[in-house]
Amino acid sequence: MNIAVIGSGASAFGVLMRLKKELKENNISITVISKDLNFMNTIFSKNIASKKNNIIFNKSSNLHTNIRHNFGHTFNEIKINNSNNLIYNIRHSGGLSDIWSGSAALPLLQDLTKWGFRSDEIEPYYKTISNYLNLSGKKNEISNYKKSFNSIPNEFVNSPPIKEHDLVNKLIQKLKNKTIRNDFHINTNYVFLRDKSKCQYCEICDSCFSGCLNDSIFRPSKIINELISNKNFSYENDNVDSLKIINNEYEITTENKKKIIFDKVFLCAGALNSAKIIIKSFDYPKNDVLIYDIPTKFFPIVSKIPKFKIDKKSFGFSSASGSVIMNNDNYYHILIGHLPKEYFKNKIQNKFISSLLKNISNKLFLYGTIYGSNKDFLSYKLTKNFEITSSQKERLNQINNNLNDALKKLKKIFYEGNFLILNNFAINGKSSSHYSSNLFDAYKIKRNICAEFNKNLHICDTSILGAPSSSQPHTFFIMANAYRLADKAFQN
Repeated sequence: MNIAVIGSGASAFGVLMRLKKELKENNISITVISKDLNFMNTIFSKNIASKKNNIIFNKSSNLHTNIRHNFGHTFNEIKINNSNNLIYNIRHSGGLSDIWSGSAALPLLQDLTKWGFRSDEIEPYYKTISNYLNLSGKKNEISNYKKSFNSIPNEFVNSPPIKEHDLVNKLIQKLKNKTIRNDFHINTNYVFLRDKSKCQYCEICDSCFSGCLNDSIFRPSKIINELISNKNFSYENDNVDSLKIINNEYEITTENKKKIIFDKVFLCAGALNSAKIIIKSFDYPKNDVLIYDIPTKFFPIVSKIPKFKIDKKSFGFSSASGSVIMNNDNYYHILIGHLPKEYFKNKIQNKFISSLLKNISNKLFLYGTIYGSNKDFLSYKLTKNFEITSSQKERLNQINNNLNDALKKLKKIFYEGNFLILNNFAINGKSSSHYSSNLFDAYKIKRNICAEFNKNLHICDTSILGAPSSSQPHTFFIMANAYRLADKAFQN
């Protein structure tokens, strides 16, 4: 059996880990189709070797930039770079980027219900996928969420935590020492780590979310590339344009007009790219194809009592995650960290001054990000011509009001921990950069246990959700669910 896996991001990783097991038992061949696999790490490696100082980036105007700010476009469009390099708009690596990191929080039970999943269906696969990930965290953390909001995966932690920034640690401890609140929760962040030994011996470059040559951040495409190099999978370095059914097989046509035949296809290109491929292959459906997204806000946090002694060997960009619950079913996800050195380098060109400001910032300031709740989503229509359309100005204003209300509540909580939220200086984010879509519903296909869109065509990314989530479809869940769907595809 010839199998194609389209993409090389989180969902492709989950599928391939399951298919790798199948190689030992059945006569199958697996081909990964993804343009310039592990391109980001190659660029970083070349830059380190050549010691060039000029910025290399690939930024283009296409469907992604219409609805998404890339990670380097936060903080009023200041470019945040690692080793003077950050690659923008990698559209061909499964989802929108091959850097997957940060909070590994689980989806809420209310989200699983909305997507049509039972918790007992997905929970066994969290354990399975965590065996591949080396998930950092603290097992002794006790969640004070109500059961329906319990999203911290501390039972799956299998590697030691990276040290968080001193101010973040101070904030966490201050708030934990207060009376336990049912409407607020904050903990050390959970991060995917490639190598357990790197947890304690990090290079401390403060650039973890911009990619790390030493693998202190988990990147699926790098692992997939290693498996291809070891001849586990074949590889086609191209983008998929469309597919056609011929005699119960799938003929995949690439953007370079190459045609390849497969018996079974797993589509893991991300909500936007998967929708494009399906529309080109099966024509536009009668119902609109919608892409769902959750807006964000960035806000400064100031310590009323500075930390004069700062351990510079702190982790990096986002060291803590938490939530504020406005009522019984309205959850807002929070990330907290310190500004990376690249922010100051790009804002202040003088090396000495930028370093000075970084040191001052380490003692006084944190930044926060708050995600909209599952009621604060935006819907974008993907047209027949692959244009993104939206006319939701009033809805966006209402979402911003909701986020401001959540910030007001947070402001009171943080004040108790000797921290001030400067919500008057909050910056509206364009996007959470975590999308889902209604692809199955648009084509009036009932979502099923193995995400089979058509016979032997399985869509395993967030296209299957059919609705937005609280904050984001979390990477840990995406990997575990993709593994589950591939597992079910071989059981049925």
